[in-house]
Amino acid sequence: MSAQKFIRNVNILDIRNATPEAVAEISGIGNANLVLYSPETAGLLSALKFGNLNKVVEVPRGENIKMTIGPMTVRADFFERQPAGAVHLVVGPLTFEPDVTAEQVEKGSVEWIVVGPVTCPE
Repeated sequence: MSAQKFIRNVNILDIRNATPEAVAEISGIGNANLVLYSPETAGLLSALKFGNLNKVVEVPRGENIKMTIGPMTVRADFFERQPAGAVHLVVGPLTFEPDVTAEQVEKGSVEWIVVGPVTCPE
């Protein structure tokens, strides 16, 4: 077995494709803002020792995540350009412009993962 590693600080830790062997090499994680895991790797979460952990989110393997770190503003035409099943991760404030309807946000083809405040017109 190789020497164990300690991870001090990590903003986004994606373990959706992690193996038990890889996780066993980590002695601990000081601070993690967001951990992404899949149904297949959910059991590995208990093997990770965190000092501080903000949020844990399940995202299936193979999902292509679009990531924005910082503020994001969305207009109504944004939804027209998104493929079915799009997943957007926003670490920062997310603002929907007044032309965005509640139906677009709630029933649209986009899944949102937001670590930060969300402002909606409705």
